[in-house]
Amino acid sequence: MSSLKGVNPEIRKYLRKHRIPDVYECIITGLAIMNPDEPLEYIADKIREIMAMRTDPLQGLESVKWDMLIPEEMKPKEKPVTSIYLDSLFNFDDENLQPTPEQYAKAYQHYNASLIQMCFGAWILYHQRKMRKRAELERKMANATQYYHLRLQRVNLQNWRAWFTFRKTRQELSFNKIQKVFHTSLSRLVFEAWHNVMLDSRRTREYFERLERGELGDDDDQLGPRGEARDDVSLLPRKAAIKISGKFKPFKWGIIAEYKLHTTL
Repeated sequence: MSSLKGVNPEIRKYLRKHRIPDVYECIITGLAIMNPDEPLEYIADKIREIMAMRTDPLQGLESVKWDMLIPEEMKPKEKPVTSIYLDSLFNFDDENLQPTPEQYAKAYQHYNASLIQMCFGAWILYHQRKMRKRAELERKMANATQYYHLRLQRVNLQNWRAWFTFRKTRQELSFNKIQKVFHTSLSRLVFEAWHNVMLDSRRTREYFERLERGELGDDDDQLGPRGEARDDVSLLPRKAAIKISGKFKPFKWGIIAEYKLHTTL
């Protein structure tokens, strides 16, 4: 729809003088409320009524109102044609145009709704941010707890391995020392037994050599049992024991002595 913005100021002055905007608002309101079947005839009839009012000195065009063409029972509480529409159509007082109460109310409602929407959106964003931070903190705490337990298990495992290695080393050292002492004692006993066997073998050899040379009598018993060191051979007659002993060589006596040592131990 065309607007009168930018037209000659004389034309706008003419329209204001003859109250054309008021007449236009009155007719448009009647059409919107009454909805006549023949709108052009309705407009013509209402213009005639307004022209009659113009000639009436008691009424005049100053008495034209926006709802004067509507019966009392059908009058609306609010204007169907807003002042904003009329201002945008006729564009009066373009230089000093002031907002109407309806514009103020609509602007306030729009500002209030925008402010509520902005605050609610900011609260939603804040709540979502807090939820993300809480979820991130919980995830970090879970990872930290898992890392702590793994680290603790690793430290305990390292301590156990160090203790196990220490105990194993001590056991190996103890076993080596005990084995060394055992082998040393066993070697000493074997050496002492070998030494005694060698001495006995030497005496036996000297005895038989002297016996063969006839330097000993039958009553000499240098090889007889001493103390409790008696065996089955010593229970035989002397000549039989000498014959049996002569069958063994000196190194066999060492073997016999070692056998007796082990059986004694």
